[in-house]
Amino acid sequence: MKKKREHSLQAHQGKIDDLYAIEWAYIPHFYNSFYVYQYATSIAASSLFAEAILLGKPGARERYLKLISAGGSDYPYELVKAAGVDLATAEPYSALVKRMNRIMDDIEAIIARKK
Repeated sequence: MKKKREHSLQAHQGKIDDLYAIEWAYIPHFYNSFYVYQYATSIAASSLFAEAILLGKPGARERYLKLISAGGSDYPYELVKAAGVDLATAEPYSALVKRMNRIMDDIEAIIARKK
């Protein structure tokens, strides 16, 4: 991994110090329990919240506002579940995959029009 990072940096910046090739190892959130995992689950949940709000589903906006106003009053999983997204089910992840597929379809359509 060090060699790949070093090669990538050199391609963009020329000669570099050896420490820059392992700079990724100095990012502390890679070592905190589930920190990167939390990004993925929060993206899945927020995607469902956004979709519900944009579609005008009854109570969606209010549930989301209640969630963010709750702060750290309970475990994040419980707060999100009370707001209507159960991260222990496949639904938020399936919805995120569907959304990404729609985005990729849009990108492909744009590229096809440019040809």
